[in-house]
Amino acid sequence: LNMIGKDFTTEKIKCISFDNWLKENPQYDAIGFIKLDIQGAEYKAVKGMQEFLKRSSDITIVCEYEQQLLTMGYSFKELDDLLKSLGFEHIGNISRSDKIFYKG
Repeated sequence: LNMIGKDFTTEKIKCISFDNWLKENPQYDAIGFIKLDIQGAEYKAVKGMQEFLKRSSDITIVCEYEQQLLTMGYSFKELDDLLKSLGFEHIGNISRSDKIFYKG
């Protein structure tokens, strides 16, 4: 939606879930901070890193909540519920659209 009226090209790229990428790159397993600002695909990204997030502790996630999340078929509540089901709690906001979650 933020590209309306702008010149751009599209490309098809191969995607891999974070959990599968981490299996191929285990040297990056010690992650303590994640910033998600991916134009409405935050819910899908969190779904793709569930294995990592379930076993992780002392980790902070800053997640952007933009209207595009709704156009991707997910609600803000569904994203909140998913993060909370993985052991995270909402501990504050950076701005109206950036929420901070933490799992100790």
